[in-house]
Amino acid sequence: MIDSDVQNKVKDTTAQLAKRGYRALGVAESKDEGKTWIVLGVLSMFDPPRDDSKKTIEECKREGISVKMITGDDTAIAIETAKKLGMGTKIYNASQVFPEHKYAIVKTLQKQGYIVTVSTTPQL
Repeated sequence: MIDSDVQNKVKDTTAQLAKRGYRALGVAESKDEGKTWIVLGVLSMFDPPRDDSKKTIEECKREGISVKMITGDDTAIAIETAKKLGMGTKIYNASQVFPEHKYAIVKTLQKQGYIVTVSTTPQL
């Protein structure tokens, strides 16, 4: 059973990191083959947009091109990223978005006659 104080601290830390655009990775250990876990800490990770992303988005907008972001990141991370890129903060929470969902969205838009380009973050 996880101590409620530890659980609340992890949730709060994760939420605070997300509001700054950071992902959180929990670190824990088990001494009984995974039956119980002891939280050791939370690591923060930052995956910033490319340096030229904001400028490219601004150029697209000037040309009348609509730019949208589809991400599997937490909503708070998506909002912070969109702010940094000048895309506003109107974010729709789609729960979890996986690469196959993004592919389906692009194909659907293309079938409806839209011209769609895709920029992706390389997977490590």
